[in-house]
Amino acid sequence: MKKYFYIFLMAVVAIAACSKEQENSSVNGPKKVHLTFTGSTDALKTTLDTEDWGIDWSTIDKITVFAAVETPTNNEFTTESVSADDRVATFSGSAEEAATYYALSPAQSTATVADALTDCKITANLPSAQAATVGSFDPQANVSVATASNYEFLFKNVGALVGFTIGLDDITDVKIEAAGGEVLSGTVVVDPVSGAISEKTGESSVQLTGSFVNGSTYYFVILPGTYSNGFSITIWKGAQFIRLNKSGVQEIERNDNLNLGTLTGSNWKTAFVEGEEVTIQGAGVASPDVAGQKLAYVSGEVGSKPYWNTATTGNDVAAYVADGGYNYEIFTKLEAGKTIYFVANGGEKFTLNEAGTAVGHLSKTTQAAYSAPADGIYRIRMHLPSGAAEVKQINEVKYDLYGKESKVFDTYEGNGVWSYDNIPMVIGSGGDSYQDRYRFLVKFTDESRQYYGRWRTNGGHPTDTTTVSYFWMQPSTDTDHWDPAYKFPSEWESGEYKYYCKMTLSFNNGNGHYLYEMSNMRNPIDTGENVAIYGTGVTNPDVAGTTMRHSTSFYNSSVANSGDRTDNSSTMADPAGYDYEIFVNLTAGTKFYFTTAGGRHFAINEAGNAIVGILNEGQIAYAGVSNDGVYRIRINSSNGEVALRRAESARYLQPDRGTNQELTYIGNGVWRGYPVFGWTHPKAWGNSERFKFKFQIFFNETSTWQYYGRYETESVYTSTHLQPLTDTNTLASWDNFLTVENDPDLGKAAYQVEYGFCDMYLKLNADGYTYQISNIRQ
Repeated sequence: MKKYFYIFLMAVVAIAACSKEQENSSVNGPKKVHLTFTGSTDALKTTLDTEDWGIDWSTIDKITVFAAVETPTNNEFTTESVSADDRVATFSGSAEEAATYYALSPAQSTATVADALTDCKITANLPSAQAATVGSFDPQANVSVATASNYEFLFKNVGALVGFTIGLDDITDVKIEAAGGEVLSGTVVVDPVSGAISEKTGESSVQLTGSFVNGSTYYFVILPGTYSNGFSITIWKGAQFIRLNKSGVQEIERNDNLNLGTLTGSNWKTAFVEGEEVTIQGAGVASPDVAGQKLAYVSGEVGSKPYWNTATTGNDVAAYVADGGYNYEIFTKLEAGKTIYFVANGGEKFTLNEAGTAVGHLSKTTQAAYSAPADGIYRIRMHLPSGAAEVKQINEVKYDLYGKESKVFDTYEGNGVWSYDNIPMVIGSGGDSYQDRYRFLVKFTDESRQYYGRWRTNGGHPTDTTTVSYFWMQPSTDTDHWDPAYKFPSEWESGEYKYYCKMTLSFNNGNGHYLYEMSNMRNPIDTGENVAIYGTGVTNPDVAGTTMRHSTSFYNSSVANSGDRTDNSSTMADPAGYDYEIFVNLTAGTKFYFTTAGGRHFAINEAGNAIVGILNEGQIAYAGVSNDGVYRIRINSSNGEVALRRAESARYLQPDRGTNQELTYIGNGVWRGYPVFGWTHPKAWGNSERFKFKFQIFFNETSTWQYYGRYETESVYTSTHLQPLTDTNTLASWDNFLTVENDPDLGKAAYQVEYGFCDMYLKLNADGYTYQISNIRQ
């Protein structure tokens, strides 16, 4: 037997003297008066009373009221009070003063009225996405209209009900579809007097979503009409479904209530095939990620190989598949407050619930429920088609070195890819077999973590070669177990000199698997970039941060006897090719290291003859110099070789006069003589007016004198530049002596002073090797 549901709302409009206070039309538009309507309601939301199919009202209900004026406005009225039986409610609000009023329930701010003074029509929306409500319908879906001319409203329902009892557990969605494609929901144009629909456009389906209770009754609200092929009803449990039919012509009038009976079945199907390609979509996928990024199918195979290798020690297959039941995973950047969903290759759509703990079927993308709680990068795991899910926000991703401080990847490139451009390939030596091992660590904001290590049992690439620059990786379960870690291949080690590289970590199956890659492998120093010295070993009067001198050639070979001393070659000879040099004051037994302008760090190795890339001071292997003092440090940027020599007893030398005066080190590669003898014969030209410098170079406590003289030849001598000299006879090769007469700043005017004294500075630093004379006096 067919039953009808209806609202019979007697609405009394009281326009008391106090209610007729008119608003200022020049500020707020047309003049309005305060109105009070009385009708029927319920304690929660407008719901169905199945005893008499009447409507109960709620204290939070709202209605929209239009006045029959030339330009009516949309006015929202709220509930003032509800009667004891929930059938009478009082609504109040303001609207233009008129003889006739029209109403819409529930209130819709987008509703409009046409021809309010003649043949009035209300345009409203009956939603296709409705909330499952036990024993009733979605109160926001039951659209009804009314008119009042004698201050009495009679509301009429626009739609009809289709009810059913659910006979299954764990149901997430129930959808009714018009098999003939007729409109079941959407935008309608309604006569408020009769409730008749004159126009309708929209969807051929209505979907109820929520937590369905086995044995309970639920209702769709649909548009009335004739449905030529009846209805198709789909029941969803996660990604699985049962499809039922209500065949034959179904004619449903306004206020009709069609009962489908109990919905049950056991022939579950899925439009989704496990292993099918799945992508993420939605406005919540933030830049630099792109909607359409593929999820990794972690239960599958790459070629003939499984995504996870269960034979590898410490694998995390159980956490991915057996325990959590996850077979799909994605690392992606999300934007807070914007929804995401997933699309299978066959076109099926899935959404996460608001908590991110379960997967459900999605009929319309506007119904996607999950949005990230904060902007950030997330790992999303889920199982299709069963519906398990997990969402975790990532705090940081690290390059994890055994026994050393980890390095946090500083760049997220998008699509689950991180990189760091100055990762040192720290290679251990001797003793501990784990010294050159590394893996990767993902830390989440909930303080949980996941390690990733090698995919193959023997630690390599999916093929048997180790010459490639990338390696597959997979999760590792044991936080202290280093067997599934990687080791640096011998191909990437060149003697004692270690490489830096760009490390790229890819949690993205666009390459067929999770992998990492080493690229842009290079020396700690890019030839020509600035390099500075740091550390506790750099002592006053030097300052940590002093820049090394860089030059592709320290010497002018056209000057006689140019170049370093080469005597005592068994202990003192330095290999060629040094292009970085610094004179610096060091404290015995304390650490120092170097930093490039590009942000890479390196230090001298334990043997003291090469450099190695480091992450921090704690990785410095060199124990420090054995004696306090000034040292000359030279580095070959092409092969990493180092020459570390103590440089003592810097002296100002005038051989003909016998001057051999000690200079005092004042810091930053600068020595000072105060005062020194300058010259003796005004306007004379002779050997006694010429000078050079020398200091002792020590290696293994054996020393030799190193001389410094003029850089330019006699014919072009226009500067105070210095360079090392090879000659051992201090009176030989006068061409490489310095003279104040040719000093470009002082010249012959200063040379007139007889028996001159001056302050002499020897500068061997990054500004260029020079001398400087100041404060000339007798």
